[in-house]
Amino acid sequence: MTREEVQQAFALLAASPAAGWIGNKLVHGKLVVKCFRCGAERSLKMPSSVLNAFRAGARGDALAATVPSDFDARLFAFKRDFQIAHEGCLAKES
Repeated sequence: MTREEVQQAFALLAASPAAGWIGNKLVHGKLVVKCFRCGAERSLKMPSSVLNAFRAGARGDALAATVPSDFDARLFAFKRDFQIAHEGCLAKES
């Protein structure tokens, strides 16, 4: 993805109503997304090159340079599919 495509992807993800109730965390080399309304979780294995660079302190462009060429598009599709599936989740009853 180009820088412009990445910015468009971020904007699309942020515009979803589900962005307010979906969380992300890194657990054992996997990105875990969770819907805090229904409790569903899904995970995506992170590339080892990215994990190793992050653990070594790489950030920004140095970290981005370790990302496989197709990973941005796969990550976006993973996150967007989860968002779409959970946009209709209703708030849990208190």
